[in-house]
Order: sequence, then C-alpha cells, then structure tokens
Amino acid sequence: MTHDELVKYGLSIHGVLLSAVFIAFYKYGDRSELVKTVTVDAKETVDNLRYRIAERLRECLRPVFEDVEVIYVTPLLNDLGNPWTESTVNPAGGEAYRNALGSFIDDNVDVIADYRTLKSAVSRWMTLSGIRSWSTWWASVWQLLAVAVLGLGEKLMGFTVPDALIHWSFVPIVIAVVLFLGASGVMNYLRDQLSFYFMKYQVI
Repeated sequence: MTHDELVKYGLSIHGVLLSAVFIAFYKYGDRSELVKTVTVDAKETVDNLRYRIAERLRECLRPVFEDVEVIYVTPLLNDLGNPWTESTVNPAGGEAYRNALGSFIDDNVDVIADYRTLKSAVSRWMTLSGIRSWSTWWASVWQLLAVAVLGLGEKLMGFTVPDALIHWSFVPIVIAVVLFLGASGVMNYLRDQLSFYFMKYQVI
C-alpha cells in the first residue's frame, strides 16, 4: 500500500469514526439527567434504609435504657455534712448493652449489608459514568485532530505524516472504545443492582 493510499484509507476511517464519536458524545457526554435520576432514587433508598436501621436499633436498645437502675451515693462528708444524692448508671458499655447490640447486628445483618452494598454501588456507578462520558469527549477530540492532520496537513499543506503514525493513530480510539464499552457494561450491571434495591425498599 502506497503512502497516498494509506492516507486516503486512514482519512476515510477517521471520518466515519468522527461521526460515530460525535453521536456518542451527544448522547453520553452530558450525564446530568441520568446522574440526577440515580442520585434522587439512591438518596431516597439510603434514607429509607438508614431510618429502618435506626428504628430497629432504637427498639433493640430501648429496654436497656428503660431499665436503668438508680443508685444512691454519698460523697465524703465535710464538717457541715452532705445529704444523700442520686445518680443513674450509664448502661452504655455494660453487659446488657453489649448483648442488645450484638442481637441487633445478628438480626439485621442483611439490612446493614444492603446499606453498604447500595452505597458502594452508587459510588462505583458515578465513577464509571464519568469514565464513559470522558471517553466520548477524548475520542471526539482525538478524531478531530486525526482528521485535521490527515486532511489539512497531507492534502492541503503538503505535510507528510509518517506511515507508522497513521497506523498508531487508531490506538487511542480503540482505547476509548474499550473504556466506553467496559464502563457501559459495568454500569448496566450496577443499574440492575440499584433497581433491585430501589424495588426492595419501595422507591419504585
């Protein structure tokens, strides 16, 4: 293949890819609405889970704090003498408190695990959403640069682009496509996971 044929071949492919990445950037570049939807649903679910956990913890610890004993203590007497004073025992850290807390964890381990999984899934989804969005932007910029160099540099300005550089010009777009598809695939999995928790805790 001659150099001119390679330039023509590369320019044609980069031109097609430029149209494709522009479409992808138009659709996935701005993720505001998608992030807003997930954030609102996730916040509602997290709030529901937090409230449920807090209520169950309150019910579990209520007997411990309701059964607090009152003890009578007397300080050292001075010359004038001091009256008896009352003081309550702080149950936190006591055996009953530890037993109640352990029972709460055993009975609600699934809800606590759901809370942690949901928070982690939202965080990972947000990160991957950014990767997918930025991959379309970088692909668009790179394709514009490639078309400009091959089209303007070679055809109009007479600048000779090395053959090796033309071949390697496809590597960044391949990386961007891999990032885009990989992020999209994991995002779909996480979105299904989030939808499961949204339905389980009655957000949908």
